Amino acid sequence: CLSRGLGDVYKRQIELYAALDKLTAREQTYLLYRYGFTDGIEHPLIGAALHFHLSESRTKKVEGEAMDSLRGKLPWWF
Repeated sequence: CLSRGLGDVYKRQIELYAALDKLTAREQTYLLYRYGFTDGIEHPLIGAALHFHLSESRTKKVEGEAMDSLRGKLPWWF
């Protein structure tokens, strides 16, 4: 049933945003930008590095920490 599938998608979006809300402001801002939640464009790692004025290696570390935090909030998601 299509409406049931849409309900599941909506429920998962709510759960994702609730989990993002539990991250630090830095992690939240990074992930929202990197994966296109802010402007609809998924940005490459180097693009995120330039946007946040970070080195590529520091950006990888920030992303890794943010994703680890998110995995802790949504273990079923991954």
